[in-house]
Parts: sequence; C-alpha cells; structure tokens
Amino acid sequence: MRCSMSFMVNVIDQSMSPKLIQDDIAYVRSGFEVDDKGMGAVLVSDSEKQHSELLIRKVYFKNDQIILKPLNSHFPTLIFEGEERKSVRLLGVVYQVSRPFGTTSHWITLSKIATSNRTALERESGNITGEPNSGLEG
Repeated sequence: MRCSMSFMVNVIDQSMSPKLIQDDIAYVRSGFEVDDKGMGAVLVSDSEKQHSELLIRKVYFKNDQIILKPLNSHFPTLIFEGEERKSVRLLGVVYQVSRPFGTTSHWITLSKIATSNRTALERESGNITGEPNSGLEG
C-alpha cells in the first residue's frame, strides 16, 4: 500500500502553457513517480540565495541528470547534474487542473489555499493544506 498526500498550488507563470496557464490551480499528489506523459511539482533550492522555488515541469531522469522541461519554449529547460541534483526535490505529480471562470467565493478560497501552500513549500516552513489519500496504488 502506498500513502500519499494531495494538495494544490497556484500556477504563477506561462511555462506549461497551453496545458497550464497563470492563475490555474494544479492539484498535486505526492508519493508517486512522474512519467514522460505527466507533469511534476518540483522544489528547486538555491543554497547561495537561501531560496527555494516551486516549479511545475515535465521531469526526466537521464543518466546522472534531472531535466526540468517546460512546454512553453519561451522558458528555459533546466538541467541538474551530479551534486546539483541534491537541490531538486520531486514533490509529486500533477493529476488535475482547475481554471477560474469568473470570481466566486469558492474559487477565491481555493486560490488563497493554493497560494498559501506554494509559499509554505518555497519557504520550507508552515503547513500545507490538503487531504491525505491512502491505498491509491498497491
């Protein structure tokens, strides 16, 4: 049995356009490996700047490399090799996306939670709001 946590984060750029666009909410499931067809939520840490950034990208593992590839060619492909790989942490797989159609109190609440989750993950402090799932894969 595999346990995982589902949580949501806000999309802050156009790097995964046309599948994800700015202001979408991406639902992420931890505890699963990303495959070539899926998108991963990845935390990239920069120890010099003492900063972490949450990215949503296609994730490839090739030889001694982790490759983070956007769908939008206007954004760079990031390649991490050797020791650099330690700065990359796969948080989970994007399994669903919500896009706003108007401004409702429900959407505003979801957006606030997603933004709060992104902030907590990037700062590596605070609580993540989500619902635990268990037994999703054997």
